Amino acid sequence: FGEHRLFTEGFEWLVKFRNPFGENGQINMEPSFLSNELEFYFLAILTYIHAHRQGGRYLWLWWTTIAHGLTTECISYWMEPIDNFWHSQSTFMWFGQREPFHIMCLYPGFIYTATIAVERLGVSEICEACAMGLFVVLFDIPYDIVGVKLLW
Repeated sequence: FGEHRLFTEGFEWLVKFRNPFGENGQINMEPSFLSNELEFYFLAILTYIHAHRQGGRYLWLWWTTIAHGLTTECISYWMEPIDNFWHSQSTFMWFGQREPFHIMCLYPGFIYTATIAVERLGVSEICEACAMGLFVVLFDIPYDIVGVKLLW
């Protein structure tokens, strides 16, 4: 019985589900947050479908955006000098309820989309990295500004 409790507590630390339609759910507290969360899930699914259809380096790019997001987020939680923020509680929370799953879906949504867009522009290799960074910032700024205002 003790091992079961240990497993349950460990699993609950790893991932926690919140009912978005419950008494304290996002739909009652901040409906725009739930729509934002669902948007990022949808964007991650669409970018994965594109990557899967294209195959090869596109699929690798999609998975590396996930790895980049995991690395960035985990380092920012576990390194004391940068551990200075919390995300709002979403439907699926990871790592001791510090990491919302929709934030992991944000990375392929922004980075993968920006990479494909810049690739299709056909700019020179020297300009490609700068253009991709600019595109990611242009995608991210509205989210950051509205997110702070609405406590996302």
